[in-house]
Amino acid sequence: MLKVNYPLCWAAAMLLLLAMSATAGPSSAKAAELVVYHSKDCAVSQRFQREVVAHYGTTKGGRAFPMRLVDIEKRDADIILEQPVTQTPTFVFVDEGREMARITGYPGRAHFLRIIDAAADAFLSR
Repeated sequence: MLKVNYPLCWAAAMLLLLAMSATAGPSSAKAAELVVYHSKDCAVSQRFQREVVAHYGTTKGGRAFPMRLVDIEKRDADIILEQPVTQTPTFVFVDEGREMARITGYPGRAHFLRIIDAAADAFLSR
């Protein structure tokens, strides 16, 4: 599992993509998804939701990794995390219920969507 904190450089983004394509096996019935841990008290989480959530499903990344928003206070028992989520927003790529990779922090809409689309390309080509 690869963990990347922002500010994220492109070299780190490429490592994320390589880790995703190398660690994920063939998908089963439990689909891949992007689980977004957020907090109602986090200004950056709120900015992410304003800038991305409404149209995320129309992007290449959104089609490969449907988004699930999870309040950091509630957590989800159906995801096997490599380590606890302690900051928001944290974006966890999940396949077959297991964490493949994560990104902590939000760098802005354009950069975020480029990374998610590139991750989709890597994931779908494995």
